[in-house]
Amino acid sequence: MPEVRREDLRQVLQGIYRIIYRVSDLRIDILAVFHSARIFDERDVISDE
Repeated sequence: MPEVRREDLRQVLQGIYRIIYRVSDLRIDILAVFHSARIFDERDVISDE
């Protein structure tokens, strides 16, 4: 993802939607599905873990 510099976060564009997900060794977590016109704010998907 261009807005964040984390290897575990990725995105895919599907139609008018942007799907943000996290990849780990054992699973993939869907973090958010946004309309692609929405301005991305990483606080919407990244928590203080």
